[in-house]
Amino acid sequence: MITFCTIVKNEEAGVAKMLNSVLWCDEFILLDNDSTDNTHTILEQYQKGVSSAGKRFVIVKDSTKNDLSYLRNKCKWFATHDWIFSLDGDESINHRYIRKIKRFTRTTTVDGYSFISRIPTDISDIFHRWDRAGFVDIDWGIRLFRNKKHIRYEGNIHEMVDESIRCNGGRFLESGIPIMHDRSLTPLSMDDLVYRFNLERNYNAKIENFQNAVCHHFRLGRDYACLEGDYDTALQHMDKCIELHRNNNVRRNHYINFMKALFYREKKDLPSAYVCISEALFDCPTYPGANCVAGMILEEIGHHKHADHYFDAACRLDPYHPFYKRMKESVVKPQIPLKELPIIWEGLS
Repeated sequence: MITFCTIVKNEEAGVAKMLNSVLWCDEFILLDNDSTDNTHTILEQYQKGVSSAGKRFVIVKDSTKNDLSYLRNKCKWFATHDWIFSLDGDESINHRYIRKIKRFTRTTTVDGYSFISRIPTDISDIFHRWDRAGFVDIDWGIRLFRNKKHIRYEGNIHEMVDESIRCNGGRFLESGIPIMHDRSLTPLSMDDLVYRFNLERNYNAKIENFQNAVCHHFRLGRDYACLEGDYDTALQHMDKCIELHRNNNVRRNHYINFMKALFYREKKDLPSAYVCISEALFDCPTYPGANCVAGMILEEIGHHKHADHYFDAACRLDPYHPFYKRMKESVVKPQIPLKELPIIWEGLS
């Protein structure tokens, strides 16, 4: 059975949509972090409805500031079922995945599953040229995990359970399930982002958790690109992620290089974009997004034969993504001859 746990603060715009998407859960624990809008009233309305259906719905109040891991762990303390599922107040999940999620909870060898965060492209302008389906997958994180004492959230802002699972010899897998994230409900300025990053950097210096540091550089770089269009600063943060991985003997950087390829493509630097997407595919040939972007870059430079090959690969790897199927219909005027690109991906000569 599954307990839904989350913290909310001034989420009146999205909390109803979030709760409607998880009413299939068996128990609900929501921590209200000192909301000043109608969030608490909405929670009480759902509490009456869910309780009348015979399910437990607990509302916890806590005014602690700047320690989201503490709040999430406190919320977790009230859970009574074997598995915990979590969303944020500006997120929701499609009901088509309920059966798959419940099937995950029957496993005995896995402690957690990561989910994809999917956002509309009109909010993240950097992606709008390549995701005509209306959304893009930008992130992932463990949202479904076992309710065990040693599995705890760490990190002050971008709080995660990944490290506690890993440190205790646990195992987590990718679910492949997307969570819809409406960033228009929680807009952030760059001052907010820099403040959060500095706060996290100080916190991570104490716990010496390089995984959190990588995550924060990655997200800050992504937001510099998406919110400010500052691709140079964004690329610096992505390079810092790779440096941290290298210093800690982590060799796979496929998603970081995938993002770098997108940033270089926005800068109209197709040779550098080509190098980065090639490195991403070298690390993870089965990543459908990287195959799709490789096809787009090759199409833009006029190498249509190999572009079709990568579009086909993306469709085979993710047959349900509508954008991959549409890519062959898009014809982009060649910008750079293939001979001017460094050939580092075998078979593209």
